Amino acid sequence: MQYEEKFLLPLFIKHYSQFFPLNCIYVIDHGSSQNFVPDGVNRIYIPRDRDFSEVDRLLLVKNIADGLLKYYDYGVYADCDEFIALDYFDEKSLSDFPVAHVCGFECFPEVVDSKERILGLVNPGMCKPLIFKELPNWNCGFHFSDIHHPSLELSIPMAHVRYLFTSQISHRANIRKMVYSSLVSRERAIGFAEQWNAGEKAVSNFFDYLNMLADKNPQISSFNTFERGQLFNKQTIGGAYVARSVFTAKGDYELFEERFDLTDFFPVLHGEMGSFLATEGK
Repeated sequence: MQYEEKFLLPLFIKHYSQFFPLNCIYVIDHGSSQNFVPDGVNRIYIPRDRDFSEVDRLLLVKNIADGLLKYYDYGVYADCDEFIALDYFDEKSLSDFPVAHVCGFECFPEVVDSKERILGLVNPGMCKPLIFKELPNWNCGFHFSDIHHPSLELSIPMAHVRYLFTSQISHRANIRKMVYSSLVSRERAIGFAEQWNAGEKAVSNFFDYLNMLADKNPQISSFNTFERGQLFNKQTIGGAYVARSVFTAKGDYELFEERFDLTDFFPVLHGEMGSFLATEGK
């Protein structure tokens, strides 16, 4: 689902069109002022004439995804700022785990040995069940499915790019803050999407943490896999006769004091980042 994503949507389409024909990509447009969806891509337009609801968004996406699964072998759901490296996904793995969790990273630009690179901090909260051959029982935000366990190892990187294109950060933060201000009161009262209201403070906290981390642990690591136990806590819920296990994120991007070089996983992002930075420098 996207709203006014004039900047990110073309990158999103360019990335995912490496893996799917354009006519197999569906963009849910929640009331943008213009049609930013390119020809050949399916646009599902919904109006924006009432307060925003995370619950309504969840139900809409689940119903659309469930319907499309009747016609496709599997689905991938991603917000416009989520880029999954599907080169590292094997469709056969869905036979064992019908819902695959990606390994989510908060990505940011960094100069390493005089070269622009894409670095990331792994964020268990962004290790989401986004690839599926049966419908995940998502919660609001799509971070969790209580009936689908993560696989023992998470090996499919996902770049969350809200911090990657620096001159766009304030604009995007302001849009999210505006969306939060229109959140239906019953959802705001129970704490839905509170992080959207943090705005520039959340951005400042992230880059302050990066500065601390670069001073404390300057090493940059290579990503291979993360074991499930590193990212998730296993909990048992229910009574004695209906007890079941669920896996919840252990924390956010501050859980591991380690930076990862993800440049080679995301060639489209890296190429566009170079062009973007060159334009910014003019």
